[in-house]
Amino acid sequence: MVKGSNRKMFRKPGMARRAIGILASSPELMQAAKVDTAITNIARFSKQLGVNYKTMKIYNPWLLQNHLNNKSRKLYHIALPEAVGP
Repeated sequence: MVKGSNRKMFRKPGMARRAIGILASSPELMQAAKVDTAITNIARFSKQLGVNYKTMKIYNPWLLQNHLNNKSRKLYHIALPEAVGP
């Protein structure tokens, strides 16, 4: 038996790390926080907004690391659940 081959029967191909469901796909259940500065620690930033790190990553899968460099002061829209935010 090939190592890891039995995992395929429990998930659909390509769906392993992608956020699915109503939280990640419904714009009417989201609001946005506008950020034009660098974020040194996204986990701390999300806690200040009242969201845990996992929820922040589900709503913003484009945040690949625990920080956001923004030397050019570009405006980013950070998606948040409707019940929390600025």
